[in-house]
Amino acid sequence: MQHRPLSATTDRPVSIALDPADIYRRLDRKPAPRPLWMTAVAIAVLAVVAAGGVIAFQDELKPLASHTQALTPGSVIRS
Repeated sequence: MQHRPLSATTDRPVSIALDPADIYRRLDRKPAPRPLWMTAVAIAVLAVVAAGGVIAFQDELKPLASHTQALTPGSVIRS
């Protein structure tokens, strides 16, 4: 049974940072900025969800149609 070295099992080369300054330099690097289209998609999805919530809330507040009968505790007891 042959054992492969650890660096042969990964696609990336294994590097060991011996200099502590190198570690801090890597930590100071800022990640790449998010593309503008990703922000626009997130805002659009939130707008659609908020609009759906507003429509559902307004539908709940709308008075009942005149041909429907509202059930109240008093009307249920009388029937």
